[in-house]
Amino acid sequence: MGVFKLGQISLDGTKVKANASKHKALSYGHACKLETLLEAEVNKLLQSAEAADKSNILDEMDIPAELSIRQERLPAIKEAKAEIERRATQNHSQEQQAYEAKLADRARKEQEIGKKPKGRQPKPPVPGPTERKPDKPD
Repeated sequence: MGVFKLGQISLDGTKVKANASKHKALSYGHACKLETLLEAEVNKLLQSAEAADKSNILDEMDIPAELSIRQERLPAIKEAKAEIERRATQNHSQEQQAYEAKLADRARKEQEIGKKPKGRQPKPPVPGPTERKPDKPD
């Protein structure tokens, strides 16, 4: 009858390595929370170290090691926040140019047609980093 036609099906078995680990991804909001949490932990550890120095009671926790771990993480988080802020300002300037182009195009169409264009007005971009907005790579 000729209803069915058999053909060839091919599958590509290419495997690509990726490095998008959820443990390495850091949003601006989470970076701010981590920074305040680590600073509070450092202060608490310093207070417990002073208390341990005044009394001769041995702690189960190695306070200097814990302090060094947290103090090493703080600069890395601050550096990541600075990079997120830098990218946010760069993205904002690009988004602002796109927004202004949309407004100009909308105004040009309004002049051509003679009446207000349909649809919503474009929203202006928000400056600075947002809580969960993913950053665009350089």
